[in-house]
Amino acid sequence: MTTFDDRERAAEGKFVHDEEIMFRAHARRDRQLGLWAAQLMHKSAPESQVYAESLITTEVTQGGDSSVVSKVLKDLAKAGIFKAETEIRAKMAVWLSEALLALRNGG
Repeated sequence: MTTFDDRERAAEGKFVHDEEIMFRAHARRDRQLGLWAAQLMHKSAPESQVYAESLITTEVTQGGDSSVVSKVLKDLAKAGIFKAETEIRAKMAVWLSEALLALRNGG
């Protein structure tokens, strides 16, 4: 093994670790968003959990933040609750920051 090989392996390991942290942080963020939206829609506790999980699935299967925001806006509107996209994105940013901080601190 050369020093270059060791550095390359370390860089690859760090990349994988960072991607895993981001995936978990997005899942936590989406869960928080789902619970918040479910509360606005007056869903029961079990329904809230299911809704929060559906947002995590939406991000994974439909491609990111925009699909999550779109789903929340649509679902809230169906319930007669109108929120600005900027408010939802601001909440997502805060919850993502909190999730990243917690995960990086071992939580």
